[in-house]
Parts: sequence; C-alpha cells; structure tokens
Amino acid sequence: MLRPITAEDFDRVYAVYMDKTVNPYMTYPVMEKQAFYPVFSDLKQRDEFLAFEVNGEMVGFCTLARGRGRTQHKVMIESLGITGAQQGKGVGTLFMKGLLKHIARQGVKRVELIVESDNEKAINFYQKMGFAIEGRLRSYFKRKAQYIDDLYMALVWDR
Repeated sequence: MLRPITAEDFDRVYAVYMDKTVNPYMTYPVMEKQAFYPVFSDLKQRDEFLAFEVNGEMVGFCTLARGRGRTQHKVMIESLGITGAQQGKGVGTLFMKGLLKHIARQGVKRVELIVESDNEKAINFYQKMGFAIEGRLRSYFKRKAQYIDDLYMALVWDR
C-alpha cells in the first residue's frame, strides 16, 4: 500500500535510509539520527514523499518530482529505498507496480530515474519493470573517494 509519509514516519525512514544495503546508493552517507532531520525535511519538500507498507509495516519509501510547464507529463523518481530485510522477496516489484499505477493515474507519460552504474541489481530490476537506459552521466556520483557514472533511465507509456 502506498501512502503519504508523515512526521511519525521519521524513525522508519531513517532506518531504511541508513540500511547497509540501501545507503551506499543514496544521496547522503550514514549519519546519526539527529543529523538526518534536515535530510528528512528536504525529502518532505518533494512533490510527493510516499511510504510503501506491507502488512501495516513501512518497508520502503520514495520521492517524486513532477515536471513543470512543457514537462508536466513526466515524473522523476528521486529517491527509492526498500529495507534490506525485504529485498529479494518481491516487495520491490509490488512497490514499483503500485507506484507506476499511482503515477499513470495522474496522466503521466514519462517516468525517469537515475541509478549508479555499479548497482547491477537495481539496473536489472528497473529494466525488468520496463525502464530503458537513455544515457550515462560520467562521474556523477561520489561514494567515498570514488567517482561513479550514473545511468539515466526512463519508462515511456504510449502517447
């Protein structure tokens, strides 16, 4: 089930974001809970900040940014994380299918995301969900002292 994130979700969002299988691919490094409050506030500023629940437990989240003006037909998935304990169990597929239905109901024709080029698991997952690689952003992401290329991916529904 998708639902809007609330202030009461802070602890769970923090736990997912800091999960050792999730955090290496997120914008901010591992940090103490107090330091995460501004990050959480920043995530809440997106057009949508959504929780994904399984059996009443929040197991993942995502942020969406809508296009404006001539790009109002597109949405960018900016952050997406699923707790490591739920990975490999089909939860990500349920999450993405629900998310794509949610987005499509709003008349969106194009969904974009950026993924690190060394995150083969995520790349394969997004391709399985219908996303295609449209480009490479060289040295776009910095993890520790290493610069990593990012891949720009998109899913476009019939016009």
